[in-house]
Amino acid sequence: MKGSRVAWMVVGVFATIFVAVTAALKFNEQSKTRSSIFSQAPARETWIQNAGLDSVPQSLDFRLAAKKILPSVVSVDTQVEGENFFGERVVQDYSQGSGVIVSADGYIVTNNHVIRAQVGFGRSQIANRVLVHFSDGKSAEAKVIGTDPRSDLAVLKVDRSGLSPIQVGDSSKVEVGQWVIAVGNPLGFENTLSVGVVSNVGRQLPGSGDAVFIDGIQTDAAINHGNSGGALCTSDGSLVGINSSIASTTNANIGIGFAIPSKRMKQVVDDIIKFGYEK
Repeated sequence: MKGSRVAWMVVGVFATIFVAVTAALKFNEQSKTRSSIFSQAPARETWIQNAGLDSVPQSLDFRLAAKKILPSVVSVDTQVEGENFFGERVVQDYSQGSGVIVSADGYIVTNNHVIRAQVGFGRSQIANRVLVHFSDGKSAEAKVIGTDPRSDLAVLKVDRSGLSPIQVGDSSKVEVGQWVIAVGNPLGFENTLSVGVVSNVGRQLPGSGDAVFIDGIQTDAAINHGNSGGALCTSDGSLVGINSSIASTTNANIGIGFAIPSKRMKQVVDDIIKFGYEK
């Protein structure tokens, strides 16, 4: 009996040691596994995709889009004739804006208000001289082919070929929250690019004069004076709007800008080129 009792004690001790060692090994393995989860946590883009948002880009880099857009956006300066203090006829700088090249042979779209000058109370006329400055540093005088005050659009033509027309996208497919790029000549700083998102679509706004702003694209991309007539593009460089106006309590950008949708722009520009006005 005594030997049997000793044998059972040995077995009990062995079993206790075995359980302890097994538990220790299991705890150690769990600790290693837990450590690897924290030290090798998946990148944010990876877990975003695992959550089902496969359309979210892994990185936000607009350099390729910029290279596509910038050669197609121009700066527009206007001049008007007037009289100085001595009654002499002089040509004076009037305004600055932006434009977008829509054909390789020199057609450019801008805002109607960019190429118009106020000549009296409630009266305006097309500027006497319109100068276009290209991204390559060259300049050319432009002829105003036609305007459409209702849509606040105008078409210019320069005597130059081999230009880089912008790729026109489908503005009807623009969605709230997608990235957009605004390019233009704000405050005289040529070839300026700013980035934001589409804040809303289908905006109906009262325009100035005869202008009717319909189905506008709202964005928080920085738009300032001089951006008028410039491009609003998607992150792949496709034109979806012509920047036109801002809402502000300070007369400067506060993140509420509006663009004329490219679908309407294309219809108006086609009519102006064909008939000299929008039908």
